Amino acid sequence: MNIRTLAGSTYLILIHILLVAVLWKSDFISKVQVKLGLSTSETLSFYQLMTLYHQRMDSSIPEGGVIFIGDSITQALATAAITQPSVNFGIGTDTTQGVVERLPLYQSIKKSKAVVLAIGVNDIYQQVDLLETRTNYRTILDSIPSGIPVIATSILPIGSVAESEHFTNADIISLNSDIEALANEYSNVHYLDASKDMKDDAEFLPQEFHIGDGVHLSATGYQVLIKLFNESIALLDSK
Repeated sequence: MNIRTLAGSTYLILIHILLVAVLWKSDFISKVQVKLGLSTSETLSFYQLMTLYHQRMDSSIPEGGVIFIGDSITQALATAAITQPSVNFGIGTDTTQGVVERLPLYQSIKKSKAVVLAIGVNDIYQQVDLLETRTNYRTILDSIPSGIPVIATSILPIGSVAESEHFTNADIISLNSDIEALANEYSNVHYLDASKDMKDDAEFLPQEFHIGDGVHLSATGYQVLIKLFNESIALLDSK
């Protein structure tokens, strides 16, 4: 092998090494793996993975269904116990910004009977600026067709075990006031104050209503929440 050939081979090897490095640093390989079914949560965040599943579900959702959109409290909700047909688009850890980003993917909203929106507690937990959360919430409501009824659900109170300097029921009450005010600006939006039946005398989520972390609902807590949703959807049916 002469010097020119050796130099050419070395150049090609270096080019291939550089190309692999660029692809590895980008998400190209991850996208190919997902496309081929070779990868799941190891290369995608939980939010991205759930959004992919939702996209697959969306085209098969029947007309006239109720769509539930929210975070982990919604994700663990048995929506079939509330109404049928229904679909659960809850994603644990999600925020109002996450809903803003994924809402356009749900074409089923345009043919739905109603949308139940329950989002915002993670904004407070992650210390998102209140003005940003309010702006995101308005964007969400603006993105839903005006002819589709929306149930804007209050953020549930947290238990005393979960409260901290930056995660308080006072912040939740403040954001709920903003959500209610926003809901009143839209003729198709009904505000559901789910907090009223899910707090004790000290304004905390009762111990029997959560699993011990002060946030996520127990079976007893879900029974109360399901009853409230049933009443709200029955109210829509009566109109």
